[in-house]
Amino acid sequence: MLRILKIELRKIVNYVPLWVLFAIYLLLFIPTAFTVESAADFLMSEYVSAMTQGQETDAGSVLFSYQYIWYVLSFLNLKFAVFLSLIIVTLVTNEFQFRTLRQNIIDGMSRLEVLLGKQLIMLLISLISGLFLFVFILVLGEQPKDSDPIPVFEGAVYVIYFMIGIFGFMNFAYLISSLFKNAGLSILGVIVYWIGEWIVGWFVPDQYERFLPANAIGGIIPGPTEELVTKSILPYPDALTIGIALGYIALFVALNYWVLLKGKLSK
Repeated sequence: MLRILKIELRKIVNYVPLWVLFAIYLLLFIPTAFTVESAADFLMSEYVSAMTQGQETDAGSVLFSYQYIWYVLSFLNLKFAVFLSLIIVTLVTNEFQFRTLRQNIIDGMSRLEVLLGKQLIMLLISLISGLFLFVFILVLGEQPKDSDPIPVFEGAVYVIYFMIGIFGFMNFAYLISSLFKNAGLSILGVIVYWIGEWIVGWFVPDQYERFLPANAIGGIIPGPTEELVTKSILPYPDALTIGIALGYIALFVALNYWVLLKGKLSK
């Protein structure tokens, strides 16, 4: 496994556009955080008032307390998974364009090892992103000013959900890239699918919308609920939501392997 990871890392270590995209993705965490603070102060004062039982307080500081910040920043930064999708599209389509995949097979790698290599890279990206978010929240978070201290890591599980979410979105991008084998078409395919699912979601009953792939994976960190606003109860995913997300990830991995077995190894 370590040998396969080294092979994959050797392909990307000097590929500057990939690292630029990844750096942009990580750096977006910073403006996201401070935009949340400004928007909270301007738009959410009445909601935060409900969350603090009517006590006079600053909306931004409430959302930056350890009670809420794990949820807020994990939820918002999962929305930027499109940048990670671009990274995977670039990696996969380059292998078809420059016949790297074909050469790896000729050199003795099995298709299962090829799949494993990409999964390891996506897992590594997920772990680095999760670690960055974890440290970022620890630095930025603060204890509530008008109540007793709370455990710092109380909501840290949201970072795990965040990593599962971006791992799932990257596997979806991997599948689209393997099917189209062209960067432009793959990016277009990902965007068209997301827009298409969003439109379909308008016509699907709420109880079934959670079963749509992108919605299922993104839904592993649920959106804000009325209970969050009125009772300060954070929305955790239930077992079914987690199961659906993991099921789609397993399906994407299986389909990626099937495409490797049946598809062409170059453009």
